[in-house]
Amino acid sequence: MITTALLLQLLIIVYAVLGGLLLLPDVSINSDFVSALGTFGSHLQGLDGYFPVSAFLTIVSLVVAIEGSVIVWGLINWALRRIPTQS
Repeated sequence: MITTALLLQLLIIVYAVLGGLLLLPDVSINSDFVSALGTFGSHLQGLDGYFPVSAFLTIVSLVVAIEGSVIVWGLINWALRRIPTQS
């Protein structure tokens, strides 16, 4: 029941934040941006012979995901501690 209420509050906050964005017109990606990503990828492939770029990016992504989940866990525990207990 508490989890449902917390998830509902989170959903309301997400809709409140995204509500203004949903009113904006659709945006298309510029073709120069897509070609810049392709060029960056080709530069990374050239560097991959000297330095394992894909492994490095994988490790950095995992560290960011783990640290993000630790922060979310701490926020959930902080929110649960703020709820008064009944004796």
